[in-house]
Amino acid sequence: MTFLTWRAIYNRLSTDEKLAKLGINIILGCHCCAASNENNNLETVNHIFCQGEHARRVWCEITCTLGVRLTHSSLKILILNWWNTVTKNPIGNFIIQALPSIICWEIWKARCSNKFDAINPSVYKTKANILFTIVKITKKKFGKANIVESWRNIHYILDAEIHYRTTTIVKWIKPPNMSVKLNNDGSCIQDRCDGDDQKLIGNLLFAYYINLGPGTSNIAEMAALLYGLKWCVNRGFSKIWIETDSMLLTRCIERDWDERLVIQFKMPEN
Repeated sequence: MTFLTWRAIYNRLSTDEKLAKLGINIILGCHCCAASNENNNLETVNHIFCQGEHARRVWCEITCTLGVRLTHSSLKILILNWWNTVTKNPIGNFIIQALPSIICWEIWKARCSNKFDAINPSVYKTKANILFTIVKITKKKFGKANIVESWRNIHYILDAEIHYRTTTIVKWIKPPNMSVKLNNDGSCIQDRCDGDDQKLIGNLLFAYYINLGPGTSNIAEMAALLYGLKWCVNRGFSKIWIETDSMLLTRCIERDWDERLVIQFKMPEN
């Protein structure tokens, strides 16, 4: 489908206009128009895909349903207008990007059916084929999306504010036997600190957060670490492995400093 669209945009299809330029005798007539005043036109790419009777009706009915801006000046401008349409979610963006190629494919199929099999083009059939295809490939792309085969549902998807979420697997290294791991990695969220303790087998022992008020991420990291250490010591854990993403905190614990640096903060009583 995309290859056909590319060939249509760059005028690389074997239309009557192209065949006539090669010296092949062509009977004047359009295979996508039913009106007698248009049947004597020599078919061109723009006429087949956006200016002819069948193409205009297909594009108009779909754009009116979906609320997309329409122009019949040329196929290239028409498709660019589609691709520049702003959507509110990834599924809607996928549909907007895919629809022009599907529409061009079905219009070309209707034209060829009329030319070679004498089957008159049907706007209803073309729209039904377009809807079936866009729903099928969207379901394949977004397997969990609930997409009903109706243009009203497609329009709803384009306007819906769906936040696309991705999941990332986070792995941690187990501490040695009879040890616990204190994980306060990324512990600062605005004015809140949090962390957790985990056993060797990976069970969560304790999760916590501390309200510190305004401050820096380094202070938040240190407060969360100190709170977690106190919690472990008070419960008899002596072998404690610390995991943090703060280089400042790591160097402070390992005493890896070129100069003395003293950081003072008041730990909230709990």
